[in-house]
Amino acid sequence: MLIRKPDVIVREVGPRDGLRNVTTFLPTESRVYWLTEEYEAGVRENQVCSFVTEQVFAQFRDCTEVLSHALRQPELVVSA
Repeated sequence: MLIRKPDVIVREVGPRDGLRNVTTFLPTESRVYWLTEEYEAGVRENQVCSFVTEQVFAQFRDCTEVLSHALRQPELVVSA
């Protein structure tokens, strides 16, 4: 059987890069929902957060919780 690699890989970066400059904190539940919906839609690579100090980017103060949720999704490639 011939195994073919996909021609295109969708790697979502919104949960990290898209929120980087948002000043209003997006609740953890909303970020978890976002990740879950993307996973259920078939996205298998997701950049979920950034390990920077809260003083620089307060948006990522819940990175541990969001990352923990992402890592429980089977076959999801997670980066930060």
